[in-house]
Amino acid sequence: MGKISACLSVVVYVWILGSCLFCSASTNPSLWGQKVAFLGHSCYWQLSKTCTVPPLEELSVCVDLWRQITTSAWTAFVYKKPGELGIELGLAGRGGNLKAWLFGNEWTVAYDLPLQNWHTICLTWSKHTRRFQLIVNGSVGLSSKLNDLAPSTLAPNGTLTLGVTHSFVGGVMNFETGTNFMGEITMFRMWQQELNPQQLAEWKCVSGNVVTWSKNDWEYHGCSPITDNRLKCEWSKYQINMKLSITQKASDDLNGHESKAIVLKWLESILPQNTLVNSLFLSDPRFSCLVYVTVSLHATIDETQDELWTLLIHTYNHSDHTVLQTDPASLNILPVAIIPENDPNYTDFSDTFYRVYMNLTMNGSVESTAQTLQHWLQQTLGGGHRMSVLNFNLTTNPNQNGRSKSVPDSRYGCTFHVQAFAPVNVNETRMLIFDLLTKGFSNSSITINVSANQISISHIEPGLCPEDTTQTVYGLYTWPSIPAQDIYEMKCEKGHDSATRLCKLDGSTDGVIWDPPDMSRCEKVMNDIDDLEGITVTPNNSADVLGMIENLLRNETDLNLSQLNTVLQKLSEVTEVGIMTTQLADSIINVVSNVLDSTSFLAQATNKILSITERVGNRIDFSGFCHSTTVPSLALQLINLETEEFQGLTFGVSSFQTGLSPEIFLNQAFTESSPGGSVASISLPHTLDNFFPQNNQNMSRIQFHFYGTESLFEDYSLVQCVYWDLEKNNGKGGWDDNGCQVKHTNVTHTSCICFHLTHFGVLLDVSKIPINPKDDMILTVITYLGCGISSVFLGITLLTYIAFGKLRRDYPSKILMNLSGALMGLNVCFLLNSWLAEFNNYGLCIAVAAILHYFLLASFTWMGLEAINMYLAFVKVFNVYVPSYILKFCALGWGLPLIIVSIVLAADKDCYGSTVSLTTVNNTSPFCWVQNDTAFFVTVVAFVVLILLSNICVFGLVLAQIRGLHLSKVEGMNRGLLHDLRVVASLTFLLGLTWILVFFAWGPVQVPLLYLFSALNSLQGFFIFLFHCLMKDNVRKQWRIHLCCGKFKLTDYLAWSGSVTAGGRAKSGKLVHTPSETTSERKISDSSGNGGGKAKERDNGAGWLA
Repeated sequence: MGKISACLSVVVYVWILGSCLFCSASTNPSLWGQKVAFLGHSCYWQLSKTCTVPPLEELSVCVDLWRQITTSAWTAFVYKKPGELGIELGLAGRGGNLKAWLFGNEWTVAYDLPLQNWHTICLTWSKHTRRFQLIVNGSVGLSSKLNDLAPSTLAPNGTLTLGVTHSFVGGVMNFETGTNFMGEITMFRMWQQELNPQQLAEWKCVSGNVVTWSKNDWEYHGCSPITDNRLKCEWSKYQINMKLSITQKASDDLNGHESKAIVLKWLESILPQNTLVNSLFLSDPRFSCLVYVTVSLHATIDETQDELWTLLIHTYNHSDHTVLQTDPASLNILPVAIIPENDPNYTDFSDTFYRVYMNLTMNGSVESTAQTLQHWLQQTLGGGHRMSVLNFNLTTNPNQNGRSKSVPDSRYGCTFHVQAFAPVNVNETRMLIFDLLTKGFSNSSITINVSANQISISHIEPGLCPEDTTQTVYGLYTWPSIPAQDIYEMKCEKGHDSATRLCKLDGSTDGVIWDPPDMSRCEKVMNDIDDLEGITVTPNNSADVLGMIENLLRNETDLNLSQLNTVLQKLSEVTEVGIMTTQLADSIINVVSNVLDSTSFLAQATNKILSITERVGNRIDFSGFCHSTTVPSLALQLINLETEEFQGLTFGVSSFQTGLSPEIFLNQAFTESSPGGSVASISLPHTLDNFFPQNNQNMSRIQFHFYGTESLFEDYSLVQCVYWDLEKNNGKGGWDDNGCQVKHTNVTHTSCICFHLTHFGVLLDVSKIPINPKDDMILTVITYLGCGISSVFLGITLLTYIAFGKLRRDYPSKILMNLSGALMGLNVCFLLNSWLAEFNNYGLCIAVAAILHYFLLASFTWMGLEAINMYLAFVKVFNVYVPSYILKFCALGWGLPLIIVSIVLAADKDCYGSTVSLTTVNNTSPFCWVQNDTAFFVTVVAFVVLILLSNICVFGLVLAQIRGLHLSKVEGMNRGLLHDLRVVASLTFLLGLTWILVFFAWGPVQVPLLYLFSALNSLQGFFIFLFHCLMKDNVRKQWRIHLCCGKFKLTDYLAWSGSVTAGGRAKSGKLVHTPSETTSERKISDSSGNGGGKAKERDNGAGWLA
C-alpha cells in the first residue's frame, strides 16, 4: 500500500501581514493574561529575528503600561530601521511628558501617566490621510498631519525592543541603560491598518496581525512573563493556523474534498459542544489548515487557547488506515475581530483581487530585476491559473549607485496586486497564490527563493468606480459605475467608433480610480476656441474644461483678441470655482504658459493673466512649506509661512532661456545683493514679519512670480524702480514708481527700495492717497519733532498747574489741565506707536491702537468741553446752574471716549491692528491704528467733524461777544490788532480748529496743507503752553515766587488775593473767572438784573484770554 504524507509550509491568512506566528514549541506560546515586569535588573525584550515587520502604509500599535515608580525618563518601545540610529516608531516619557516618534520625527504631549494604574497607549498612522495620532486610554492626545515630504511607509525589517531603547555598534545591537521602563508591560500588538479610538476599544481583546502578544514573536533575556489574573480578557472568535499531515495506508491518493471531510470530522470529534467551526480552508495539494471557530460561552482568551491547543495536538485516527497528525510547532490560536464567509466553499462570481507583500532572495545576474520578477510572477500565476499581476512595485532594492543588474544573493522586497478571473473560491485562491509563490524559481541563470514567513496575501475589495461625467472637445460622456479593471465602451458622440475608459485598480490605495477616457477614435465636436463660450464651469467639471482648453490650444499659434478673452475668461472661472488641488493649479499655470506663446495681444490682457496666477497662488491647497511650478516662460513659487520663524526669504531665477522652463531657487534668508549668476531675484528682509497677519490660526502665504515674456508688460516709460499698478491707464495697468527709489544700479543689476513713513496726518487720512516719499520723509520728521516738543511743554504745563494750587482754582484752568493730559497721552502714544508695532505682537498692537484711538477722542472731547464752557461763560451767562460742574465734565471728557473704544473692541477687536496696505508703496512700515474703514469713518472722522463744527460755531459766537465787550470799554478800543490776533490764535489752538486742514488736503493742495497740518497740530501742545502759561501774568508770577531767586524772585504778591474772589480784578488789570472758595459748584447767578452783571460775567470768562 502506498503512503502519502502531505506536510504544509506555514500560511498566514489575510489578517496576518508579515507576522511570524510559528516557532518550535511544545506548549501554548500565547502570552494573553501575562505581563513582563521591568524593575531595573537586566531585562530585555526584543522582536524575534524570525518575525519581520513589512512596509506598512497604515498601522496601529497598542501597548498596556503600569508605571511602578517615578523616573525622569522611560522607554515603552522603540522600533528602528536596520542598523540605523534614528527612531522610526517609538513611545517614551520625558520629564512628565509623553514622547512619540514616527519616521524620525518627534512629538511631545503634555501628559504624565499616573503611577500604579494600567494605561493603554496607541499610535496610529495612515499614508492616505497622512495623520499620526497618539491615543491614551481611548482619548486622542495628539493628532498631527505630516507634510508630503515625510515618508509614507514604515521601514520594513527593523528591530524592536520593549522597555528599553537600543543602538548598533559595529552592526551589533546594544541595549541602552538609563531610560529603562520601571514597571510592567503587557499586550503589545501591531496591526496593518489605521484604527480609530472606537475600534481600538472594541478590539482590546483582538490579536495584532503584524506583531502579536505571543512567545513566537518575542525573544527575552533575564525576565520571563508573569501570569496576572487581573489581565483576563473574554472573547469568542478565534483563528487557528496549523500544519497537518494525513498518513494513509491505502494506495489511493486523497483529493481535496476527501481531505477536507477528514479534517472536519476530526474537528467535530475533538472540539467541545460550545465551539462552532465557522470556516475551514485547506491548501491544495498540501494541507496547510486555516480554521475559524466561535466559542459560544465566553471564556478568557488564555483559557480558551490552552484548551484548544491541548485538543488539537493529539494524533487522530480517522480509520484503521488513515491517521491525521498536527505539527505542534505550527499551531497558533489567535483571537480575531471578524470571521470570514461562513461557507467554506464560498465562490465569488466576479473577479477577485489580492494584495501581496513579499520578501525574496535572487541569486544570479539580470539586466533588470523588476522586469525579471514581473515576468516570473506573470508566468507563475498566469496561464492555466487564470490570474494576472498588476501594479508591481519593488520596495526594497539592495542595488546601489544606479546599477540595473542585480547583485548575486540579493534580498528584495516587493508588493503587487493579483487579479483572479471569475469564478474563484476566495480563500482557496489565496492559498494557491501562496503555494505557487513559495515554490520559487530556478534555471541556469537565476534562482528565486521565497520563504513562507516572508509573504503576506490579503484579499481586497476595491469596489466600483463611481458614475462620472466628463466633458471634452469630443463631447459630453457619462460613464456608469463599473468594477475594478473593467473597460467600458461607449459610442462616440460624433463619428462611428467608440470611446473607452478603464476603471483602474490603484496601486497605492487598493481602491479604484478612473483612467482618463480614450477618445482617440472619436471626432471632435468642438473645433474652435469660440465654442468654449457655451460651457458652464462647475467645481466638478473644472478639470475637464481645462483639458478642453489645452486640447484646443494645441492647434492655435496666434489667438485673436476675442479668442484670448474667451480663454482667459474660462481660466478665470476655473480658478474661482474649481477645487484647487496641486494638479489643477499646475495645469492652469501650464495653460497660461501656452497662452503667453500663442497671441500677440498680451499687453491688453496683462491684468487678467496676473489675476489668474495670483488667484491660483491664493487658493491652491498644498501641505508643507512650499510648492513651486515651472513651465516655459513662467515660474510660480508659493510659501506657507510660519511667521514666528520668518528670517527673510530670497527667491530668484538662476537660468532662463526663451521657450524653456526657468530654473528657480529659494533661500530662507535675506540678501542685500543679488546672488551671483542669477537672472533675477527678490529678497524680503526679516522685518517684514511686522506686516503679516497676527492671527496664528492660519499661516501667511507668500507668492513669487516670474514672467519671462517681456511683451506681457508694456508701459512706455523710463526704466526705474517701479511696481505694477492694476488701476493705472484706465484699468489696463501700468508701472508706477510711487514710494520706490533706486538704491544701487550698474550694468547688470538694479537694487530698489520701497518704503512709506508715518506722519501725523495718518490719524485723519480721509483721502488715503499716497504722497511722494520725499515729502513723506519730511512730514514724518516734522511730526516726530513737533510731537516731542509738544509732549515736553504739555508736561511743563501740567506740572505748573498741579504744583501751584492758586492757578487751578477757576474752571478754565481745570479744563485746561484735562485737555493738556489728553494731548500729552496722544503725543506720547503716537511717538511710541511705530516702535511698539515692530515687536510684531498681535495683542500689543491692538492695545496700542486702542489707546491711541482713546487719547485722540479724549483730546477732541475736551476741546469740545472747552467750547461748551466758553459758550456758557460768554454767550449764555444767566439762568445757568450746573451742580458738580467739573465732575460732570470729567465724566464726559474721559468716559465718552472709553465707551466708544470699548464698543469697537467688543464688536470686532480686529478693527485695530497694524496698518499694512495691499499695494507695494502704501504703509510698508508698521503703525498700529484703526484698520476697519467703517470703524474709522464712524468713530474717528464723524466724531472729529462733529466736534470741529461745534467748536467753529462757538468760536464765532465767542469772538463776536469779546469784540462787542471790547468796543463797550474805553480800554478795549486801545488794545489793537496784535491783542486780537493773540486772542484768535489762543482760541484756535485751544479748540483744535487747526485739525480741520486735513479735510481739505486733496488734489494739488494736498501736500502744502499736510505740511501745515503736521506742523500746527504736532505743535498744538507747545502753543497751549505759550498762550496759557508763558503769556499769562499769574503763571509767570507763580514761577517767580516759587522758582526764581535773587532779584527775579517775587516776594510779595498782594494783588493775587484780589484775583481769587469771584468777579475780582487782578493787579494787572486782567479779569479772571474763578469760583467761590467755599464751593466746587459752578453758579452763574441770575439775581442781577442789570446789564452790568452780564458784562461782569463776560469778564469772568477772560481767564482763557489773559
